[in-house]
Amino acid sequence: MLITLAACASAPHALPQAVPALPTTSDCEIAISASDHVDLACDAERTSCSGPLSIVVRACDAPIDLTFGGDDCFDVSETSVHINAGATKRIDATARAVGQHHLDVVMQSSLPTHETTCEVDGRCRPLDRRERVSMSKRISFVVTDRAAAAAREACAACNGIWALHGMSHQSHLCAGDDEGYTCNCRTHDHGKRCRDSDACEGWCERERFVVTGQQNGHAIGYAEGRCSELVDYESCFRPIPSGASKLPPGPDVTPEVCVD
Repeated sequence: MLITLAACASAPHALPQAVPALPTTSDCEIAISASDHVDLACDAERTSCSGPLSIVVRACDAPIDLTFGGDDCFDVSETSVHINAGATKRIDATARAVGQHHLDVVMQSSLPTHETTCEVDGRCRPLDRRERVSMSKRISFVVTDRAAAAAREACAACNGIWALHGMSHQSHLCAGDDEGYTCNCRTHDHGKRCRDSDACEGWCERERFVVTGQQNGHAIGYAEGRCSELVDYESCFRPIPSGASKLPPGPDVTPEVCVD
């Protein structure tokens, strides 16, 4: 995504109708031409998501000072920039969350006043005077995550839960930030009696231990449970191991497992 922002002290020029402009002061105008869309890209585990954004600034016949701000969903490589007259500067930014977000651009420059003084004989000359002017503009962007949108649709199709799964996760500052979100589909055999996780779409959640005899003074038997509601493990549970139904009766050793 590319934003072109030009600050010139020359006479104002006509802008394309679709391009917003800041108020004109002392013959200085800022023109912003930009796509209003950024798409995020995430790694396979969705633990890191970002969308690149570039801002190119050109100073015409006067140096300018720029300050960038905005909401917490953008990281800007340089928040304050000085650009000499005639120079061009590129500033990189990164979007981190889906939704409607914004960047604020404040420009300050010392521009000629274009004042003149005239002698009694009628000869006039320009005054070497400059004034400090400040202009600001809020640039809005729609940030999307097409891969996540497709994953959410697939999650809805399997009646799943789209969320940060596990016992702990980071707190996000950005509204719409679903970095780290994954889908946990619901199973079709939830509640079915089982003695082995191999018999379930998800896992066999232990409910009880059935005693079938004694061995060395200790009860032996097998664990019995029901198939889980979800396909993937989360939080704390007691899964009956795969292949348990093929083992001979033994002691009750079905530990609780917690997934962070």
